[in-house]
Amino acid sequence: MKAEVVCTTDDPADTLENHKKLKGSFEVTILPTFRPDNVIKTEDPVKFKAYIERLETTCNTEIKDFSNLIGALDTRHKFFHEMGGRLSDHGLDRFYYAPFTASEIDKIFKKLLKGEHISEEESEKYRTAAMTELCRMNHKRGWTQQFHAGAIRNNNARTFRLLGPDTGWDSIGSSQDAFRMSRFLNSLDDTEQLAKRYFII
Repeated sequence: MKAEVVCTTDDPADTLENHKKLKGSFEVTILPTFRPDNVIKTEDPVKFKAYIERLETTCNTEIKDFSNLIGALDTRHKFFHEMGGRLSDHGLDRFYYAPFTASEIDKIFKKLLKGEHISEEESEKYRTAAMTELCRMNHKRGWTQQFHAGAIRNNNARTFRLLGPDTGWDSIGSSQDAFRMSRFLNSLDDTEQLAKRYFII
């Protein structure tokens, strides 16, 4: 097929151990793609907390507040960059946008760390803040960001039970909330931090 480059999909908490083994030893260039979806999955606080603990282990750092979280993610983003990664991939049910303050986001994040459920309004604010910071990282390092907007997850219940999530049984769903998409992208462009991007909608 004359493929020159293959990009895998990798969570920020992944060690990229196999990439290290393949680097420079394979005829096709294999590069990681940054897929931080688990950072915005707030529906189940227990799973969210378990994911943050996994990220802590990979980063060898304690994550007590939102600032710690962004610092840990930026450390992983830098590592992916050093491993040749230049792409981020975001599977969103839709774009998120709600005005927020730093103190609000910190309180919301700490509630999640305690295993507490958050309101829809709090979730919208947290997801907006987290996605904003992730997109700023992409801009800072000159990456391209891809948005799978309107993703419907795990359509095949039987296969989900057999293989688990993220095994190829997703599809594209409803159209986007144009206002939220516009406000989110504009907030990044307004500070000149909007990275190269493309959409699958």
